Amino acid sequence: MAPPEDDARVLLLGWNAGRAAAALAGLGARVTCAAEPSEAAAARGSGLIAETVVVTDSADTEAVLAGLARSGHAPHDYAAVAPSQETRVVAAAVLGALGGAAAPPLDSALALRDKAVQKRLIRAAGIPTAASAVAASAVDVPLVPLRFPVVVKSPGGQASLGTERLDSRAHARTWTYRAGHDGPWQVEEFVPGAEVHLDGVVRGGELTALAVSRYLGNVLTTHNGAPMGSVVTDPRRAPDLYRHGRSLTARALAALGHRDGVFHLEAFEQPDGSLVFGECAGRVAGGRIDEVVRRKLGVDLHQQWAAALLARPAPPPRTPPSDDAFGFVRLSAAPGVVDEAPATREILARPGVVTVERERRTRGARTGRPVSFAVFRAVLTGTDETQVALRAQDLTAWFHHRTDQILQGGPR
Repeated sequence: MAPPEDDARVLLLGWNAGRAAAALAGLGARVTCAAEPSEAAAARGSGLIAETVVVTDSADTEAVLAGLARSGHAPHDYAAVAPSQETRVVAAAVLGALGGAAAPPLDSALALRDKAVQKRLIRAAGIPTAASAVAASAVDVPLVPLRFPVVVKSPGGQASLGTERLDSRAHARTWTYRAGHDGPWQVEEFVPGAEVHLDGVVRGGELTALAVSRYLGNVLTTHNGAPMGSVVTDPRRAPDLYRHGRSLTARALAALGHRDGVFHLEAFEQPDGSLVFGECAGRVAGGRIDEVVRRKLGVDLHQQWAAALLARPAPPPRTPPSDDAFGFVRLSAAPGVVDEAPATREILARPGVVTVERERRTRGARTGRPVSFAVFRAVLTGTDETQVALRAQDLTAWFHHRTDQILQGGPR
């Protein structure tokens, strides 16, 4: 199909803070947003949207088709269909195929979303990754023919939500009682090693930008209250890590058929410096990894994503690469009801903090596990990666101390 022209009409599935809409509008696209009721007002008031179509679920193709039909539209009215977030990738691929519009290819979209499909393709390409199996329901998890410990997750889950490590078959049986009969479940052998993530841009099957970052602690540890965040490494200070990262990423993206767009890939660093594939998504990463990459490399991942979707030339960096180090951390509240939390200005005054973004309201909010209730996201800088990591840990400890809560048993 022909590339979308300037001022092309683009159907955007979902809102998600408007970053995707801003990137598309910045390249001259006329954006129609298929927004859920809770998102519609923000989309309409953003000044970025030509039209808002309210749908019950922007990840559901039937709901989007019905919403478009109610408004007198159809998929073929658009030059491109764009997902605002990971859970909309497959719906965008299906709607794009229906309307002959530019969109993520369906096979690749499925490979980037379903972890079982993804692992099968990765193994077939000879890329090191965990042994895995699919359990039809939770009761089948203790029976999988894998060596424990294992990690269980939803095949179509995102981030680390619902992911858990099971150390033995007895532990798996205990977990089954809590999980009930839900399923299916992706079950993978546990891979040791420090967890890293790789973010960047691929155009025509070639890597054009790559940032390799180390998590402050492996993502599973955040379930126990460890800080959730990462620090990007400098290619000049970690040439071997980038060499291994570039090789793994190129092979993995080729195996998954992801030739144009952005990516967020997770892997485990081994004692010899090699990397074991974890999982990969064809989207801009969460947290504020986007802002960290922009400040460190000068690469705007949202802008690059929009250019790839619209088949436009890759835009030049807005800012030059920086010699400073950057990272981000999510500031979370412990279980309970938030009574008081620091103000944004207080967080900005902490050492190394350059930007702060509030994720949700604080006072009166009821929290669950720390990983599920991030209150703020902060980007930090420093002279090197070690200083940024220490500042992130200090900021997290300070935030926990300053956040007062009313717990189940009374005030903390």
